[in-house]
Amino acid sequence: GYTIRLVDDKGNFELAHITREQIEGFSGRSKVIEEALANEGKTRATATSLEKQVISLATRPRKDERDRAIVKQYWVEKSQVLNI
Repeated sequence: GYTIRLVDDKGNFELAHITREQIEGFSGRSKVIEEALANEGKTRATATSLEKQVISLATRPRKDERDRAIVKQYWVEKSQVLNI
């Protein structure tokens, strides 16, 4: 089992043993999406589901399977820095 903490009144939650700093450290995509929404004068709360989906797809870089080992090593090192 694990303990959760509620983050809003809509039932969204986070794992209690993971700090806000750790969550934000792994939320690079979220920041990119939020910046793109802001450029359109929107936020996650004001954008429609379709707008969020379009921006999410438009800002996603293409994947290159050759980089898989490098990406894995990056996330391992990042988790060690954030003490996860």
